[in-house]
Amino acid sequence: MKVDKVIYMTCKLMLSVRMITTVMAFLLLCASTLMAEEILLALDNINNQILVFDKNGRFLQSWGGPGTGYGQFNSPKGIAVDPYGNVYVSDTKNNRIQKFDSNGNFITKWDNGINSVKLNSPSGVAVDRYGNIYVSDTGNHRIQKYNLQGQPIRSWSGNGGTQSPDNTFTPGVITVDMRDNVYVVNSISGRRIAIFKYDTDGTLLMRYPLIDIDDHVIAMAIDSRYGLLYVASTSTIQKFDASGNLMEYIPIMGRAVIIGVAIDLSGNTYIYKVREGEEYTTFYNFGIGKPGLVTNLKIAPITGGLKLTWNAVSDADYYVVYYSQTLPVDLDSSVLANINTASYNHNIEVVNGANYYYRVRACNNDTAVGCGVFSDTVLYSSIPTPTPTPTPTPTPICSVSISPTSYKFFLIGGTGFVNVEKTDSSDCTWKAESNNDWIAVTGSGNGKVVYVVKANVDQTPRTGTITIEGQTHMITQDGANSICSYTLNEPPNSFPHTGGKNSVNVIVSNNTCNWKAKSTDPVWVSISSGNSGTGNGTVDYTVAPNTTSSVRTNAIMIADQHISITQAAISKPTLTIIKQGDGNGSVTASSGKINWFGNQGSADYDFNTGVTLNAEGDETSDFVKWHDSGENECKENVCMVKIIGNRRVDVTFNKKGNVLLTVNRTGTGEGSVTASIGKLTWNGKTGTALYPANTQVFLEVSPANGSGFVGWTGCDQHQVPGSKCQVTVTEPKSVDARFKMFPHHKKDFDNNGKGDVLFRNTDSGDIVIWLMNGSSITEGGYVARGVTSDWEIKTTGDFNNDGKTDILWQNTKTGAFYIWLMDGTKIDDKVLVVSEMPKDWEFRDIGDFDGDGKTDILWQNAGNGDVVIWFMDGAKIISQDFVAKGMSSDWTLKAVADLDNDGKSDMLWQAVNGDLYVWIMNGNNISNNSGYAGKGIPDNWQIKAVSDFDGDHKNDILWQDTQTRDVAIWFMDGTKNIGGDFVVYGLPKEWEFRDIGDFNGDDKSDIVLQNTTKGDVYIWLMDGVRITDGSASVTLGLSNDWQTR
Repeated sequence: MKVDKVIYMTCKLMLSVRMITTVMAFLLLCASTLMAEEILLALDNINNQILVFDKNGRFLQSWGGPGTGYGQFNSPKGIAVDPYGNVYVSDTKNNRIQKFDSNGNFITKWDNGINSVKLNSPSGVAVDRYGNIYVSDTGNHRIQKYNLQGQPIRSWSGNGGTQSPDNTFTPGVITVDMRDNVYVVNSISGRRIAIFKYDTDGTLLMRYPLIDIDDHVIAMAIDSRYGLLYVASTSTIQKFDASGNLMEYIPIMGRAVIIGVAIDLSGNTYIYKVREGEEYTTFYNFGIGKPGLVTNLKIAPITGGLKLTWNAVSDADYYVVYYSQTLPVDLDSSVLANINTASYNHNIEVVNGANYYYRVRACNNDTAVGCGVFSDTVLYSSIPTPTPTPTPTPTPICSVSISPTSYKFFLIGGTGFVNVEKTDSSDCTWKAESNNDWIAVTGSGNGKVVYVVKANVDQTPRTGTITIEGQTHMITQDGANSICSYTLNEPPNSFPHTGGKNSVNVIVSNNTCNWKAKSTDPVWVSISSGNSGTGNGTVDYTVAPNTTSSVRTNAIMIADQHISITQAAISKPTLTIIKQGDGNGSVTASSGKINWFGNQGSADYDFNTGVTLNAEGDETSDFVKWHDSGENECKENVCMVKIIGNRRVDVTFNKKGNVLLTVNRTGTGEGSVTASIGKLTWNGKTGTALYPANTQVFLEVSPANGSGFVGWTGCDQHQVPGSKCQVTVTEPKSVDARFKMFPHHKKDFDNNGKGDVLFRNTDSGDIVIWLMNGSSITEGGYVARGVTSDWEIKTTGDFNNDGKTDILWQNTKTGAFYIWLMDGTKIDDKVLVVSEMPKDWEFRDIGDFDGDGKTDILWQNAGNGDVVIWFMDGAKIISQDFVAKGMSSDWTLKAVADLDNDGKSDMLWQAVNGDLYVWIMNGNNISNNSGYAGKGIPDNWQIKAVSDFDGDHKNDILWQDTQTRDVAIWFMDGTKNIGGDFVVYGLPKEWEFRDIGDFNGDDKSDIVLQNTTKGDVYIWLMDGVRITDGSASVTLGLSNDWQTR
């Protein structure tokens, strides 16, 4: 170890150092840390204040004082600085952490850890690159981790993980390296310590060998370039390599004690000592390392010999001059002199024809430091230069590979590495250099380049490079405007046992900040939308009913902050029994007492009780059936009920001779069911009626607006397709009528009721989906990478009736069709539809032409104009039917959409003369209600999309004038244009329509536009022809190789 320079810094302790023992030096004097701009902060433990110095020892300011108020301390033991210049102090005897800005202004304080456990004598404190804070909660035998806002997010004990505190774990000094590894000193017994290394989640990575020290551990510091660990006690420094091996044991001699150790951004190590015998405390600044390189070595003849000169080295005590008449010049060569000047006269007779080689090393008097590396070799030769000069052999050009090729730094800067590997066997050398003044290459050779990035004091991010033999290592660094802070608009979060829904607004410091939301127990608190986002956003969550008799708590984590959720317990669950029908009977239970009030009985039970019910008709009536949702085991007149919450069981008794018919409305849609005779009595979606035995009943459905009828289950006979069901009531029977809601939004990959955006990269073939919430991207992800260009996305639609949009592909070489069945951004399955198609049959569009809730495929023969529909069930072709034959080439299909709200897709055609015609479809049949929607539309007006912009479940037509760029909408009712208006006049030419979908879930289609010059993407949230206030930019600068599909 060498003394780099001595810095006299007054700690302003108003007492004599003679009064302080070595054992108590750390506790009573100064703990220190270096801020990003290399400002030294020192803890004055006696006067309970923080002292601020620059790196050269000049006192700048102080703050604090004794007490329990904000900004006051009681024996503080730890200090740390985050990447944004905020200062954290472990206020040990006040059992809290205090946070200040870089000028000492109080910001906040906290005293709680995980599960609201109070801090107990916190000592060490450290901060990682992301601003997370780590505290040695000494009295609780744990490490506590907090986010930038001081909210506890994790804790762990000695062996890592979240196990119970270990009383043998007494954490003290703590530090974090530039790779975010956490180092903790654990005092074991006496003067023996252990050092534990963890990752940021508390996983134990390594235990260093047990260390015996002379006293207490004062501080630790990490040289992240090499993984070197410096452990300082009061009179020694111990240095360990990255594997935990002791490299050096450095005693600090004299009447002094060590009080701190720190490493600056260049890797220089500073040790702070206190000199005894003076009224004030003085710091010494030591640098650990060899003296610098001797440069500019020159040689010239003088009378009686040769003269050597070189540039003086500031940290050298003397120089060693080496000499030889042959190469190499090394430690085996002759030593001419040990001198303390930067020149040397070599008294020698210069012989004609001889060579004289010299090299010089700078050295230090401290034998633990020794000498630096050799200078370059210089030669003096008396041999005349031969003529002509031969062409020198060129230095081989190195062929190298580097890794990594890029690295990102935070505002604070730091140290980086580049591994260099020669890819040929030539004897060549390589050089690393950077033209950026904020990047300093501090070392090279031995296959590794080490560099230091200075702190960025500007607002904007910056990029730089290091070049190594034609290979480029890219460096990016955040600016002040890259700093992300998050504020959560926390709503009331106490829920009744019945559960409920709520939302959290996430407010960020700038719109480039990303965040994710996660429930700590998704079993009963689930995030329904807003799992992630960029910029401001909303997280919607649902709390399930609490079926236990205990209050329960949970949390949603958003950007390392948490929203606590509390839910009340339920009282004992109730079993309710309802008697139905026109008969009479009794129901008894295997346990408990049923209290009857008319035809309704009830009893309370403990959770998880099993109850067996027995039903018996009286002498005038028969037991007919149990009405059960499937949660219980009911057979004949016995029903076994598991009480895992409130339960209801209905039972029917009929007068002897009558038979019960039950009709259930199922599916996602709505509609009504009526009977040809008698009357169905409805309870929710279940209707019942009693009929004399052998009665024949016809049931008929009528779908509600926006819904379609899918089909019957349980009929004796029914129309296919059709809406009537025939059933003969010979015994109790149950019939299901299934309805489906037909969503009008074009793409909804995650079935959250909000449209999404599908992209394909025209260069790479990558497929990406943006899951949307209005104009915000809640989640974006790659679906696939590198899909070859012979596969084309033809369209999207819900082929398997799961509410999630799927992707239809065709191979342009073979004609094969595949469907990707999707689940959000993930491919749930890939299904072949057909392995080849004749080239004259061209795909036109998709739609649900028969109203069965499943997407069908429309084809047209390019040669003869024939139009055909494939009726589909997922990827299976159920039937193929002609719609029309010999369709004239004058007519072009413009869109497939439901224009009359009958749950079946229609077709919109346009002729070359501008005429517009609508086919109202029923399966493959063209209805008589078909007709012209317009005639002679001018060619400058073009159809851009057909979708439902006003929410009436009838799709409308979006037009644009190619000359004026005006945009307008026609509101449709079948073939009729029932109104409309202009949306905008003169849309700027650089803005083009890209996609249509209901992105905010208001049942009205919205419009995606893109700036073809800048790449910016914008969404118009529509209400008819009006662009609503929620419209906003989605992203900026999207490259042109990303295209919507």
